[in-house]
Amino acid sequence: MKNLNIAALVFALLIVSSLIWFTLQPANHDSQTNSSCKFSEMNYYFRTTCSHCIRVSRDGSLEKLGELGVNINRFEVVRWGMYGIQATPTFEFGGQRISGYRTFDQLKELLGC
Repeated sequence: MKNLNIAALVFALLIVSSLIWFTLQPANHDSQTNSSCKFSEMNYYFRTTCSHCIRVSRDGSLEKLGELGVNINRFEVVRWGMYGIQATPTFEFGGQRISGYRTFDQLKELLGC
């Protein structure tokens, strides 16, 4: 009888600790639900010496897209061909790549915001 009580207590503690652990974990929401855009993730390929990339950086387009809930993954292209990139800036989303400077409004439209 004593072993049964101990087993029940251990089982109850496991259930309670599991519930607490899952409750305290950060929510892993799909980024699509936090985005007002059709595509909620975009890869951005750039070179630090690229004048159009510098322009993208200065005009704040990527930050503005981030405010709309788009997750921007930034990749620096150190040598041509890296990541399969031949021109910068390059924007990749939804299985397509678009190279060349784009304004915030153009990117917003492409991402379906």
